[in-house]
Amino acid sequence: MQRRQITLEDGRYLIFYTFDEEAASPTPPESAGDEQAPARVEEPTAEPQATEERRV
Repeated sequence: MQRRQITLEDGRYLIFYTFDEEAASPTPPESAGDEQAPARVEEPTAEPQATEERRV
C-alpha cells in the first residue's frame, strides 16, 4: 500500500491510498479435477484527479 498526501494552500489536504494488485486480488480457489476456473476480468485502473476551486 502506498500513501500520498497533498496539502493545499489554505491548509486542507488530500490523502490518496494506492493498493498493490497482488494484495487486493483474492486468492483463486484450487480447482478440483478437470474443472476450469472462470476467466478473470481485468478491472480498469483509476487515476485520482483533484482540482481546487478558487474562492473570490
